[in-house]
Amino acid sequence: MSSSHPVALILGATGRTGSNLVNLLEKDPGSDNVEICVAVRKPSQAETFTKRGISTVHLDLDDLSTYEKALQGKERLFMITGYTVDMLSQGKNLTDAAKNAGVEYIVHVGTFHQPERPQTKLIRHYI
Repeated sequence: MSSSHPVALILGATGRTGSNLVNLLEKDPGSDNVEICVAVRKPSQAETFTKRGISTVHLDLDDLSTYEKALQGKERLFMITGYTVDMLSQGKNLTDAAKNAGVEYIVHVGTFHQPERPQTKLIRHYI
């Protein structure tokens, strides 16, 4: 990423909220001041974005070893995580890693629509 613009790492870009954010930033003429980079968990997800000229990095919220490389060179972070037991550790770990990587601005959105998650992992009062 050789841009002189700040780089924003977008999580959840294959979901409803994250994909809408990517679409808005891609189409908004005012977003020329920000370079978009999308975090993907599965390599197969990257092709959709690279075809559109959007860079991608591998990031698995369950694998701490992917955090440092994914956050390298990023100044902004949009993270979306599910309201699950895992969210507590994932959000804290990613926030700490972002701070260590020099990320200056973080937006964290939580969601509870995860139909594939076992009910035992969901936080009951959000269902």
